[in-house]
Amino acid sequence: MWSLPDIIRLNNKAAEAAQTQTFEQQAANPSEHQCLVCSWNGDEAAADYGYVVHDIYGPDAKDAIFLCEHHDGCTGSPAEGYFECGDCCRVMAENYTWENYYTIQDAEVLCLPCALKSYIAQQSNWVPLDEIEKVVVEAPQDEDDPLYDSATATLNLARAPHLIAVQMPVPDTIHFEKNLEFDSSTGEMLASYSSTYARSVGESAALEAIQELREQGYSKALVILDAAYQFSISIGIYVRAEERRAIEAEPQE
Repeated sequence: MWSLPDIIRLNNKAAEAAQTQTFEQQAANPSEHQCLVCSWNGDEAAADYGYVVHDIYGPDAKDAIFLCEHHDGCTGSPAEGYFECGDCCRVMAENYTWENYYTIQDAEVLCLPCALKSYIAQQSNWVPLDEIEKVVVEAPQDEDDPLYDSATATLNLARAPHLIAVQMPVPDTIHFEKNLEFDSSTGEMLASYSSTYARSVGESAALEAIQELREQGYSKALVILDAAYQFSISIGIYVRAEERRAIEAEPQE
């Protein structure tokens, strides 16, 4: 598990790299560095491979890691705490706090920014606001159960995909409108840091938020799990930025 000191360390390393060698230059000369996994085990061994590390918070490299022949890919891809995105092909930090920065789609590991970009582009993922009649928070009976069931006009918030992490930048093509926070084990909406409302209260609050957006003129929205904490989650509602601008440009009565 990563923590705040890890983030501080990476930011400091990024600043240092800007003044000395870039992470790309460091990764190109792995033999000048010690193997990460060997050092974890208290051993010393020159590295054979170097990897530039990115994270979900921006395009700049945040670190470089080094592995010997024996440990390359031995504890992860390429090492424990990291993964390689199947879309952008970058080595990414797996997580800093309580949520993973990847998702698995069709047996492929994708970083959250790549997965979100793909999700936005698929029109079927945009929920028709004018059709929703009921909102529930219910554990799915089957892995193929949909987020929105058009046959019953029901939106199941428990099926919202985790595509955004805490403070992760999102594309400017979407705009955050509202979020609700729930206990991750019970599905009850948070009333405070130590208490919750009945599940039905959260379901009603979500339906009311959707109705408000509909009344404002929005036609569709994305419903996304946009933050995962130790014991709770946030479900966010996002609209098209283009539609928001059009609505704001309409003359007020």
